[in-house]
Amino acid sequence: ISIDSSRTVTLSSGARLNAAAAGTGGNITINAGRSVQRRDSTITAAAGNQGNIAINAPHSVIVLNSTITAQAQGTGGAISIDPRFVVLNKSTINGLAGGQDVLVTINADNLLVSNDSAILTDRGVFSIDTDLAQGLVGFDLNLRAANAKLQESCDTRVFGDVSSFTLTGAGGVSLDPARPMPIVAP
Repeated sequence: ISIDSSRTVTLSSGARLNAAAAGTGGNITINAGRSVQRRDSTITAAAGNQGNIAINAPHSVIVLNSTITAQAQGTGGAISIDPRFVVLNKSTINGLAGGQDVLVTINADNLLVSNDSAILTDRGVFSIDTDLAQGLVGFDLNLRAANAKLQESCDTRVFGDVSSFTLTGAGGVSLDPARPMPIVAP
């Protein structure tokens, strides 16, 4: 079974996508131009050999209250999910096929799995992009104004290292001691 779409592929309301073969075959491939969204649905591939599931979408795969199961008596039964973003909520990816290890591969920049979801496999490959440097920006040192720094108290200048408690306002500016303290809502 092969589903190809230039947009989003949606399976919902009890939809079932099943492929089975006694010998070789029983594969399911979903190629979406944007996303794959699944709610209350099942994808199952089972075969003597193969029985693979491949879900490809450049943006996201969102799986809600659904299952993805691949089974093979011989070789195969692999599950491959390859978007930028994967969400599993109250869902199961089942790669435990009758005692045979099924390879579950998820290549995503972000993988969110709720507490009531499960990825069942003995052979999982989860490639998550953890390069934080791509999301960081440099700090412009020119933004620091000399008058925005906390000033040393007299005690620190005279007695050296002492314990202190300092209240600051927005941007590191000290509160005005002549005015009442602002009320901060919890």
